[in-house]
Amino acid sequence: MRATTFKWIALAVFATAALLFLDWVPDDAWISFRYAGNIAAGEGPVFNPGERVEGYSNPLWTLVLAGAGMAGADLPLFGVWLGFLCALGLVWLALTLFERIAPEPREWTLRLGAAVFLAASLPMLFWATSGMETMASALALLAGALLHLRAVGSDRPRLHVAPCILFLAAAFLRPEGVAFLAFNTLVLFVQYRARLPRSVILTLAGVWILFAAVTAWRFGYYGSIVPNTAVAKPHAQPAYHEPLLRSVRYFSRFFMVSGLGLLAPFWWVAIRRGPRYLVHYLGGLVLLQVAFIVLVGADVLRFDRFTVPIHALLIAIALVGAARWSARRPIVPRLFLLAAVVALALNSVRVQRALDKTCIHDWMHARVHGALGEVLAEALPPDTWIVFNEVGALPYRASLPTIDMIGLTDPVTAEFVRRSYVDFGTSDTDWCGEQIAGYVFSRQPDCIILPSYRAIDFGADRAPADAFYAIWRQVYLHPEFKSGFKPLLSVRVHEHKYFSVFVREGLELNRLHLSPLERADCAEVVYPPPRTGN
Repeated sequence: MRATTFKWIALAVFATAALLFLDWVPDDAWISFRYAGNIAAGEGPVFNPGERVEGYSNPLWTLVLAGAGMAGADLPLFGVWLGFLCALGLVWLALTLFERIAPEPREWTLRLGAAVFLAASLPMLFWATSGMETMASALALLAGALLHLRAVGSDRPRLHVAPCILFLAAAFLRPEGVAFLAFNTLVLFVQYRARLPRSVILTLAGVWILFAAVTAWRFGYYGSIVPNTAVAKPHAQPAYHEPLLRSVRYFSRFFMVSGLGLLAPFWWVAIRRGPRYLVHYLGGLVLLQVAFIVLVGADVLRFDRFTVPIHALLIAIALVGAARWSARRPIVPRLFLLAAVVALALNSVRVQRALDKTCIHDWMHARVHGALGEVLAEALPPDTWIVFNEVGALPYRASLPTIDMIGLTDPVTAEFVRRSYVDFGTSDTDWCGEQIAGYVFSRQPDCIILPSYRAIDFGADRAPADAFYAIWRQVYLHPEFKSGFKPLLSVRVHEHKYFSVFVREGLELNRLHLSPLERADCAEVVYPPPRTGN
């Protein structure tokens, strides 16, 4: 089979499988849509007009979305399909890298195994249509690495201009991208020293000047050089070691359920016998991503999102080892392909479970959030402030100012969450809940949405301790809430999650149109809303 034909077949198989997840956009993606929508509307890069908080961590992705919004595009639809195209580009470049590593016809079995490892991966399949920057950042990283290796292999230093620009794009797409940019810069100066062409030096200077300028702008505009999410999601530090333990569990589980752990013998051979520069360069990029995951304490989103950028790199390094090993052991290609088949089986089971449990997975709730946001947009006055803890699809669809209870887009609640993690190891503490509840009511909101683990008896004086996370419980128990708010409706997402909507007494409401909720998958209105005037 011709190499190009094989790549097209592999790409088609991957695309078909990825489209199974087409409609399931995680709630976090909608935060970027909200920022991009405000930019397109002339409000600037803000979550709530007038509040400067960097609640996104993907400035280039958000800017591209904003450009599409200015052109009249539907932002969620555009984001999903742009991410999908980036995923296809990522797979194509990965297959190109595999072909470079194992170019001989007799190594076709190895390339087939590598393609199966890549295209069957649940993280690759799910995040391909997530509407997030995940695939774009992984594409920039792999494209930069591939062009770098091509420039080194051809001994044409001038070709390093393009990789430098791609690594800059990676730095603007994800926070950890700056580490890849710094790594590539260091490698160039160590590799070439005085032989580095003037064009590459000027490109590197321009790249770093631009990065510094954007960082300075962020500090001037937001008052910080890191996204607010870095505070709301506490990372490993001397006073707080739990993220390190989470990272160990994260990687242990990832290598078992993905099947990539089966590649360990091939990695060992690659490190010992493979082309030193190729293995060290790709391995350095992998280690940087691993270090980032360890520092931030893994990822709270499902399906191993942070591993996507290094999937192709891990497989490529194993392919190096398999190619070298097969020269002495003819059975190695078949063992490599067998490992890929096992990985395919493991990931097929995971995909099926994901499809069977859509109403339980957090990433599915964005549909319910969006439907509820459409209901509130019709029912509430346009200047109503909402309090919620999942500030993606609901605020985007409602187009109402929103106070974030967990701090992704609010620096005050983010700081309370950070301090609670450092002092108590969790944000599920009464202290954290009391601080956030006090802050929330100081903002004088008119609508509060409380998630709960089961249906709430709205007539009870106190909330059951096992029904709420601590932050939500303290809001529910706050004197101002008990005396000044009334229930509007409750939505059952699944048997373990409910959303209860409360509005301030005396708030003038429009008629409730529940049709978006009635059409939303997994949503069921379980508390009849009281009658309201037009």
